Amino acid sequence: MAFAFRPVGLTVTAAPNNTNVSSVVAPGAENVLITNAGSSVCFVRVQPEDGAVAASAVDVPVLGGVQAIIDVPPGMATPLAVSVFSAGSITVYITPGQGGI
Repeated sequence: MAFAFRPVGLTVTAAPNNTNVSSVVAPGAENVLITNAGSSVCFVRVQPEDGAVAASAVDVPVLGGVQAIIDVPPGMATPLAVSVFSAGSITVYITPGQGGI
């Protein structure tokens, strides 16, 4: 049975402006809800905080004005680093959680 997305920590904000930004989210997330409040596409990489690598155009694309739920692989060390890259000036909201349809 699928469950609706439930936040398990505070939302953090990333504002990549033609660069890469990494944000750390609370432990306990099974999924991460990405909300791209800008008009430009952004690329997202979810990884353990201790092995953070910059996101680039080969990572998960999230179109402008769109939300995406990204699954955190089982057993991934937490806390998580969520890296966001955008070629434009945007604001991205990152919410750790569980569930999601």
